[in-house]
Amino acid sequence: MLSRNSDLYEAENGEELCESLRPEQFNSHQLCQIVFDKDGTLGDCTSALKEWCQRMTSKVGSKCSNAGISTSQTERIVSNFHKSIGWDAILDDVVPSAPLSAATWPEIVQLSANSLSSSGLDVGVDEVSAWHQNLGDIHAEDKPLVDDLPRLLKHFKYHGIIISVCTSDDRASTNACLRNWGIAHLVDYSLSGDEVTYSKPSPQPLLQLCQSAGVSPRDCLVVGDTTSDTGMARASGARAVGVLTGSGKREQLLETGADCVLPSMGHLKDLLLLSKEPSRPVKDLDVQASLHVNTPCSVNCCYGKRRVTELRPHGTGGESAYCLELDKVYFNNNETNSNLASTICLVHVVRRGKPQPEG
Repeated sequence: MLSRNSDLYEAENGEELCESLRPEQFNSHQLCQIVFDKDGTLGDCTSALKEWCQRMTSKVGSKCSNAGISTSQTERIVSNFHKSIGWDAILDDVVPSAPLSAATWPEIVQLSANSLSSSGLDVGVDEVSAWHQNLGDIHAEDKPLVDDLPRLLKHFKYHGIIISVCTSDDRASTNACLRNWGIAHLVDYSLSGDEVTYSKPSPQPLLQLCQSAGVSPRDCLVVGDTTSDTGMARASGARAVGVLTGSGKREQLLETGADCVLPSMGHLKDLLLLSKEPSRPVKDLDVQASLHVNTPCSVNCCYGKRRVTELRPHGTGGESAYCLELDKVYFNNNETNSNLASTICLVHVVRRGKPQPEG
């Protein structure tokens, strides 16, 4: 697994990602959870943010015109507005790791209102918020940044890793994106910007996700494209991988907590040495053998082939069953044995003995 002791580098391609990183360098801690950022990591938000800035700039221009503000003063107001949110009008792109790509929408709206009012435009946060709301879901057409994103996430889940999403976007837009990309059923936990008191780079979002999943931050890997993502990881004691598919730059990401920087999250499975594909589908060989569990089972974060969960049925002398591919299943240490058993029955993934490869 990824180690803070390994050399920091940027991978230009995925061919030699495994050369300097080895599983034993993870200091004996299992990787239990990968926490992905959404915009700029899972999905391409470039066009959406550009459209948002253009349409909001148009709103500002109309407001200035209606107020009889001169052209030169309007240009100054617009320039200050762009600087406040992190938009480079010359490059027509987001400034690396700027608020527009990393902050929550309420934070961006507040920054915008503060800039406009301090520049002399008579506008408050409520009016700017109304402009933003009238734009609708700007991320509705975002495309995934890697080919066959569902297959990649299934690959991580096959290796027993919890999949979580931590985004500064709001809940409605987040749900829409996860559905559009066909991964909603593969994401175990997600947290949006309108569901936290303190957003990234505060450690709160990651700590909240870890609490929900029942894992320690040190057993988590954060994958993101901005310094908000790497900063959150550093503040939480988690590891971090930066990706160059969003607004963040390599040097920024490394300086703020990234253990390494990849061209995209598509290289992640090679970096983590998770190259082996499932040999065959899991079959329901003996569900009844695991219907009665006589010991508390901490299976909230331990599913998949890498970290097999041991369920000890009554009267079998310690004979074990193994859980694999528990997609869309949420376990809790406080659940009763009957609830646990019924959940396992429902997904048909329990078999006795260790799964053997075909052939």
